[in-house]
Amino acid sequence: MSWHHDKRVDDGIMRHPDDSMAWKFFDELHPSFAAEPRNV
Repeated sequence: MSWHHDKRVDDGIMRHPDDSMAWKFFDELHPSFAAEPRNV
């Protein structure tokens, strides 16, 4: 469950849904939720 937090590579290529603009926007809106690696 923590792959997207621990091994994320931000190189502009979408490899996982957390690379999407929508996911990044959600993380910006909810930083406390995004900080917990087990939240997907």
